[in-house]
Amino acid sequence: MGMEYSEFLQITQSEAGGDAGEAERAARAVLTTLGERLSRENADALIPRLPDEIRPWLRTERSAERFAVAEFLRRVAEREGVDTESAERDVRAVAAALREAVGNEAYAGLTTRLPPDYTMLLPPP
Repeated sequence: MGMEYSEFLQITQSEAGGDAGEAERAARAVLTTLGERLSRENADALIPRLPDEIRPWLRTERSAERFAVAEFLRRVAEREGVDTESAERDVRAVAAALREAVGNEAYAGLTTRLPPDYTMLLPPP
């Protein structure tokens, strides 16, 4: 049995602070942006391990876009309606929940497929 949606948001909330609504906005913004950055194959490797409610946020039909960490943070901040400092905190919080949800091996696979500068946001398992 995989992780429940409420558990994913609870981890995000405990890592980032804020309320449940903010945790949900953060998770949606981060995973949607991650979906733009990942190839469809890479996203598809993670999606089955995620709660049903979250899967559409990561799913993409397009090719991976190549953009740097600064652009990743800008997109998350814009989607979430926060500054980039808050977006950075939220990315780390969602990454912690993502690591718990998909397991260390799948999470490590994700981090190795991104450029090295992303490790500042997505710490290795």
